[in-house]
Amino acid sequence: ERRAALDAFFKMLAAVDAGNPAEDVLVPLLKVCLSKLGTRHLREARLILAGNATLRDFSVLPRLHEDAFIQEIWEGTHPVLAAHVEKALRRRASSAAFLALLPPAQRRALEDRLRADAALPDEAREAAHESLCDAAYLALIQS
Repeated sequence: ERRAALDAFFKMLAAVDAGNPAEDVLVPLLKVCLSKLGTRHLREARLILAGNATLRDFSVLPRLHEDAFIQEIWEGTHPVLAAHVEKALRRRASSAAFLALLPPAQRRALEDRLRADAALPDEAREAAHESLCDAAYLALIQS
């Protein structure tokens, strides 16, 4: 999972450096997905260390966990960033560049998902933004 997240991060950096339109999808997508991952892993680390991870006298984990949660909302809440992802996936150049990063099976599945979401009423499509992010991230890390 860590290796896949790191690989996705470096794909994003390469896209940004190259001016690749996939960056329009990758930047908000990874802000959502990687910040969720960080918070989840820190929570698990605190559970492993039990009381020692709760008291600041024994561990830096409480501070790291708080910082990770702040990171999740710093540049926009998940729904806001997920809406940016969905909007970028609706733009032809951004979508094509992002989909080009995916293996054929994942590309087709995500294209099917985008078509299905496009047919939804606005309110239902907005409610599906975060699950679209999850699907796009999973497709990306399976490449």
